[in-house]
Amino acid sequence: MKHIFILLILLFILFSCEKDLKTEIIVTPKLCFNCVLDPDSLIIGSLSLSQSISENKIFIKINNAVIELTKDGQLFGLMKNSGDGIYSLEQKPITGSKYNIKIMAEGYPELSASTIVPAKPEISYQLGNPVTHGSGYNSFISYTIQKNIMDQVGKNRYWHYRLRSRQTPTNIWGFVGGFYDVDSPIIDDFNRVSDATDDLGFHYEYYLRINDIGMDGETLTFNGTSYNNEINFFMDTDVHYDKYLKSTIKQKMNDGDNLLFNEPVQIYSNIENGLGIFGSVAITSFKL
Repeated sequence: MKHIFILLILLFILFSCEKDLKTEIIVTPKLCFNCVLDPDSLIIGSLSLSQSISENKIFIKINNAVIELTKDGQLFGLMKNSGDGIYSLEQKPITGSKYNIKIMAEGYPELSASTIVPAKPEISYQLGNPVTHGSGYNSFISYTIQKNIMDQVGKNRYWHYRLRSRQTPTNIWGFVGGFYDVDSPIIDDFNRVSDATDDLGFHYEYYLRINDIGMDGETLTFNGTSYNNEINFFMDTDVHYDKYLKSTIKQKMNDGDNLLFNEPVQIYSNIENGLGIFGSVAITSFKL
């Protein structure tokens, strides 16, 4: 009884010492600018102030900045503010050109960044072995598919993702969150997850990143499965958006299981004197 009493006293002291610890991380706010150029789209970006991860409040938008864009060393235009930190320019970027951004806002250092807009990937595909699943309104067709990228000479940074339509009257399109049927040496393994329940024993989270290392200027081919009512997208990105995508996907994967064993990821930024991303991408797609 004496030992039990002592143990109860110790447990009481232990639990009475527990309390919630509120950790505040103090940071100096910086301007954060995000803009990805696409030769098929008008130029649009957003400007706000960064804040500590310990803060739970709405981001402050910056609407009084002067944002200057140059193309191949010549003034391309001034981005106009439309409120809520959104800036735009009623022009489309040109493939192969170098763009520089300069951002001036009172009370903050001048921001700058640059990007070279890539060309659209040249894509082909072949379908085979159509299989009908289900019946009636809920039926759908799957195919084996070979996807080919005719690689451009030089360093390229290809990414692949898909949207698929749900079989509903409203025809809602949704992002396909992984690849469970691709096994190819040209796929980057940075987001490969081993899982014994998968048919291949692994899958790729979110996107495929496709390498042209050792195959420069050749046809890059991999196989998989596709479905009717599916859109396949292939992107070639500049060096900055490539690093940004890779870091954000790593961070998103960190938010899953085994948080204690995951290493923190620094989200890539190429904004000098600030945060964010100023990059570029060119996209080719096909619909089944």
